[in-house]
Amino acid sequence: MAELKDAKNETQDTEPVKMVRTADPVEHTVKIVVEQPEIKIEKKEARMADQEVKIDVNAETEKIRHAETMRVKDISAMGEKYSIRDLAQEYIGAGKSTDEFRAAALERMTVTPPVPMASDTGKLGMSEKEISNFSIVRAIATMAEGRWGSAGNLEREASEAYAKKIGKSSRGFFVPPDVLRQPVMRGTTLLTTPTTIGGALVATDLLSGSFIDLLMNALVVKSLGAMVLDGLQGNVAIPRQTQGATAYWITEDGAATQSNQAFDQITLGPKCVAAYTEMSRSLILQSSISIENLVRNDLARTIAAAIDLAALDGPGSGNMPRGVLHTSGIGSVASGGTLTNSNVVDLETAVSVMNAAIGNLAYITNMKVRGALKKTFSNTTYGEIPLWGPRPGALNEGELNGYRAVVTNQMPATITSDNLSALVFGNWADLILGFWGGLDFLVDPYTNSAKGTLRIVVYQDCDVAVRHAESFAACMDIDV
Repeated sequence: MAELKDAKNETQDTEPVKMVRTADPVEHTVKIVVEQPEIKIEKKEARMADQEVKIDVNAETEKIRHAETMRVKDISAMGEKYSIRDLAQEYIGAGKSTDEFRAAALERMTVTPPVPMASDTGKLGMSEKEISNFSIVRAIATMAEGRWGSAGNLEREASEAYAKKIGKSSRGFFVPPDVLRQPVMRGTTLLTTPTTIGGALVATDLLSGSFIDLLMNALVVKSLGAMVLDGLQGNVAIPRQTQGATAYWITEDGAATQSNQAFDQITLGPKCVAAYTEMSRSLILQSSISIENLVRNDLARTIAAAIDLAALDGPGSGNMPRGVLHTSGIGSVASGGTLTNSNVVDLETAVSVMNAAIGNLAYITNMKVRGALKKTFSNTTYGEIPLWGPRPGALNEGELNGYRAVVTNQMPATITSDNLSALVFGNWADLILGFWGGLDFLVDPYTNSAKGTLRIVVYQDCDVAVRHAESFAACMDIDV
């Protein structure tokens, strides 16, 4: 009983409590359970915990809001800078991190650089019948004879419609991309015989390639793997990575040093190349498909020669593109005038040490250097083996230092006043050729009127750019 009294006294200064007393007849003890104070204390602690959580949530919310703002801002800025806004919006909407977007952007720019292309490569939308009836030779003849404004002139109507589409006047007449990309149709010849059977229609296979195919096949740099961007509109900016992230070795509790990739852009803008060829009036008056093919082939070779020259040796001035030999930052190897096997290998090394010896690797030079290489031997001790050897299955090509080797007289043989030649090694996939619009033809019947020939001048808007200078190396002091 004394114990019970003491327990009552201890609780007099507190709030009323509910006590439960149980007696154990065996042990002669009494147990008292105080329930209410414990419940009050638990509620008080719960209220304090709620208050602390509320404060933490507000601070965390502010941090999350700031991080999200910065994420959207950084991704949007990179998307705007490198013209990949569509990818930026996709990654913002998906909640991707800035690092994830940067990796995706690098992959997009490395593999498939964004290029503003014309809708359906700038085609006019001509019907198959109109395309098959369009004749470059007939257009030339009609213009030369002063009948260009005659009614029902398909070529004139197509030219004017294309000029309106691209917002540019022609110097003579345009050949729309619809026609340039269409293969020349199969010819049909009517044969008559003295028999009563009458005539027979005999199909004659002439040429199935389009003008664009002819042009591309005639380009030496394209055969080496140069990238062609066709159907462009406006100026083009292609992003490229100039610096990668850096890895660091750190201690167990150390932090990595921040490093960022760096990018810049190479640009392409339309530059007009003009090439001309001369044809007799009697040739132009012919209407056969074989003559149409002859004209297309001749024009393709003429334009291709001018573009090859710009791609290889363009100075980048006078509205001429800058070619490989005039691109700042390419590797350089000096021969001292006499080309040796060591010089040839050094060209490969100059590209390899820059980690650029990948892709469409090949050598290119002119006929004079090829002749000298055929007379220069790699090993005179164990048998004379010429540096320039044959390439199995390839005409007008060879093998040099184990790589494909191509020749063209567009590669200069008149470098400086000493008439020096050049040899270039590189990854030709890093050479970019851009083309805008269709061909513009100007028929000149006056310059060679005394000879009875027509001068056909063709204009093409195009440009050249080297994506990575370190992908190429040149030897430009070869005296042969």
